[in-house]
Amino acid sequence: MTNSPDTPGPYTLEELDEMGVAHDEPPEFFCEHCGKALSARCYLLLGGTAWVPYGQCQCEGAITERRREEDRAHAQAVQRRIRELQKIGIEPRYQNAILCRDDVISYLATFGEHKGNGLFIQGISGSGKTSLCSAIVRDLHDAGHSVFLVSASEMLETIQETFDKPASTANEIARYAAYELLAIDDMGRESGSEWAVSTMYRILNKRYGCMRPTIIASEHKLSSLGVRMSRRGDPERVDAILSRIKQVCALVKLPDVDYRIARNGFPVR
Repeated sequence: MTNSPDTPGPYTLEELDEMGVAHDEPPEFFCEHCGKALSARCYLLLGGTAWVPYGQCQCEGAITERRREEDRAHAQAVQRRIRELQKIGIEPRYQNAILCRDDVISYLATFGEHKGNGLFIQGISGSGKTSLCSAIVRDLHDAGHSVFLVSASEMLETIQETFDKPASTANEIARYAAYELLAIDDMGRESGSEWAVSTMYRILNKRYGCMRPTIIASEHKLSSLGVRMSRRGDPERVDAILSRIKQVCALVKLPDVDYRIARNGFPVR
């Protein structure tokens, strides 16, 4: 016998007798589907004994019930995964996006070596910018990194909502500045106000100074992005933002294809 009385079990009736362990007689267990008798095993718990059914009946009803339990467990795991990725900014539509570019795959493979270098992903509407950002953020999250994906407009809106609490505003800006990697989607669609530009500068400048990589996605090339961001003033800060992007973000130019209206859509796994 390989079992030891120092372990909780499970034990057969014969093994308990051989070890000299006092126990109740095992109850009879039957399959709830076909009525077949099932084996019993005993666990030693808190100085007492607990008998449980042992083994799985192979009748059709038992097999069907196990499959239902497996399906329920799988569905629950899927929902947990959806919520997990939503917490880092990835919505369900984009959670299965694939990495289909060698330059981005290479970037992720050497992520810890980048010392603050990020990516500037540029492409027309529907070219896959959000999908690519989502795949990057998901894979880095799964590798244990602190990451977050947010659109430029949403990021500024969440900060704006804290205006009546100055300390909260500072904390919210600090939160975006602190992620190991921050992916900002749809830059250029935000309001372009002096406050928006100033706040974007504060976040990007802090990340730049701390050498934390940032991924930026935009429909606009850098030159037209600068024009759009400064349309309501503060061109000097816009120039400072663009200067930092040019220095630390490698260009990832996506094809001029709108995958939303393409026949097969954007690839997912």
